[in-house]
This record gives sequence, C-alpha cells and structure tokens, in this order.
Amino acid sequence: MPLLKTAKFSLLLLLVCYGIGVGQQQSVLTNKDVIDIVKLNLSEEIIAAKIKASTCKFDTSVEALKDLKAAGVPDSIILLMLTVSSSPAVKTAPKAATPVPTPTISEVENIKRPTKNGRAWQRGIVRDTEKEEFTTYGGTTTHGHVDDHGNITATTTRSSWDHERYTFAIEGDEYIYIIDHVLSWRWSKEAKVTVNGPTFYAIEGDKFYLLDEKGREFKLKIEKKVLKEKR
Repeated sequence: MPLLKTAKFSLLLLLVCYGIGVGQQQSVLTNKDVIDIVKLNLSEEIIAAKIKASTCKFDTSVEALKDLKAAGVPDSIILLMLTVSSSPAVKTAPKAATPVPTPTISEVENIKRPTKNGRAWQRGIVRDTEKEEFTTYGGTTTHGHVDDHGNITATTTRSSWDHERYTFAIEGDEYIYIIDHVLSWRWSKEAKVTVNGPTFYAIEGDKFYLLDEKGREFKLKIEKKVLKEKR
C-alpha cells in the first residue's frame, strides 16, 4: 500500500476511534472542532467520517455558516453538518444483548428421569451439534446396446448414496461424549435437540442411546469421550 494511503488510513482510524484535539476533551463535536480538523489539511472523506462517527452539536445559524465558510470548511462538509444537526445531540448506545445462561448438570437434576425401555437414563446437556452431508459410492453396472448396423455401445453407471451425519456433544456427570448419528435412508429421522438444552442418554456397553425432545429413542455411535476436569 502506498505510504500516502497508509497515512490517511491511520489518520482515519485515529479520528474515528479516539478523536483529536478538542474532540478528546468534549463529549460532542462542535463547529470549532470541525474548523480545527479542516486546518489539518485532511481530506473531505476523513472529515466526513469523523462527523458521522461522532455525537454532534452544530450551530447552523446563518452567522455560523458564514464563519464556517470563512474558515475554509468545504461545502460538502457544511452540508453534512446541516444534515446531522437535526439529529439528537446525545446518541443512545444500543442495549447489550442479555446473555442466555447456559445450564449446568446440577441445574437439570430436578428434571424427572424417563423410564422408557427400562434403560438407566442419565441427565445430560447438549453442548453442540454439527451437520455434514456426504456421498458414498458402490459398484458399477454396464449396459450394452447393439443398433441395427451391428454397432455396440455401452453405458456404465455407478451407484451412489447421499447421507447426512449429525454430530452431538453431550455433557454428562463425568464425561463429554462426542456421538454420531448418520441418516442413510429417505425415511430416516434426525434427533431433535437444542444446544444448551437438557437431554437424557443411556450407555449400554459401546452403545449410546439418546432421547430427543419428541421422546424418540436413537441408538448412536460414540466417537470419543472426554473426561471432565474436576472442580
């Protein structure tokens, strides 16, 4: 990047993020601040960016406009000052989004355990989900055809199947389980769960059983389990 452009970009960041001169000491940008910035011989683009990024309180009376013009403030900047002068002098910061608390295992202990299929259901929390689509391929089939002139043509096709893999991270009392659910048929159903929501699971040997939000049971594959840190 040319040195000139780099310098202008740095000045733009400085003006927008921190303010300069009097602007650092006052809560709003005034006519005098604009005149001071113009005296720095900055481009109109930079001055306009500073005005748009600031809380402004401009005097746009006829006498004030004469003073701005006499001080060499460009017409485009004066027009921008007229435009923003009708806005409230104090900008209200947007309210920060209220963070959604994530439950812990102890907080879901009061949820009644199911008794479906007589399994030893445990309470857990769905910490994350991920979906992946992939294709597997089978063998090839060749079909031959002989036309009226004895010419033989052959067409070879290869079978393929589309799949969806859902990966879940389920937190239990001692472990975090990474489990896979692969859908290979049109009639296969995905497990309905909510990230940071409670769930129930049971482990029998190397089999992981999950109850989704609709009460349906799924037999899934454990890809990995991670021992939780003791606190």
